[in-house]
Amino acid sequence: MTEVRKLTISEGAILQGYLRVGSLISLFPPDTIGGSNKSKLGVPVSIQFGTAVPVETDIAGDKLILRERGAVRKFYEVANAVPGDEVLVERVAEREFKVSLIRQSGDHEMADSSFWQALAIKLESRDAAWRNSDKHWVRLATNKGAYISAVQNAREKWVRIGIGLDGARVNEMRQQALARRASIEAAVGQAMEWDGVEGRNKYQFFLKLPCDPADLSDRPRQISWIASFVPALEAELRKFT
Repeated sequence: MTEVRKLTISEGAILQGYLRVGSLISLFPPDTIGGSNKSKLGVPVSIQFGTAVPVETDIAGDKLILRERGAVRKFYEVANAVPGDEVLVERVAEREFKVSLIRQSGDHEMADSSFWQALAIKLESRDAAWRNSDKHWVRLATNKGAYISAVQNAREKWVRIGIGLDGARVNEMRQQALARRASIEAAVGQAMEWDGVEGRNKYQFFLKLPCDPADLSDRPRQISWIASFVPALEAELRKFT
């Protein structure tokens, strides 16, 4: 009874680790849809993300997203998903599904290691583990579930630098960040974009520069822009407890 549908994933879906299935809800048994929280779960289905071990999940009825967001987030990370990629959802049995990623070439071609190599040289971090990454994002430093993240996106034409929070203490650390929002923005010298809401497993605040990461003639400016904020962000990273 194989049925296949596909959907396009957004930057928000990748950052927050969710897979919204509202556009293909008819693919799932009606009883899979539960309430807005775990007090009213739907009847779970089995989903295999990529080649990982299948997990069981229902659908959160308020947002029509798969409730098992940890598996979704891991799937995006392993697949190196970027905004605009497509997710293929295949129903292989009554309550069994497979999910795979269809790569869209633009951003994956953009995420060449030379960008990060140039940043490592600028930061005098030539031995950094991330310098040869072929992903569109890297973590420059970490501390207690907080990390400095740099991202390049050729399709939407921007680069950005900021701090991300994840892990078991994400909401506690989010409160720390919000309490220090004014001082953090004063340290970097400008207002930041704050992405994420309480109760989610990932939270980020960052600065974004409109540019084309694929434009090699402009790369020195982009690298310098990212590097200019790293010292202040490192100082703020160390303040998380």
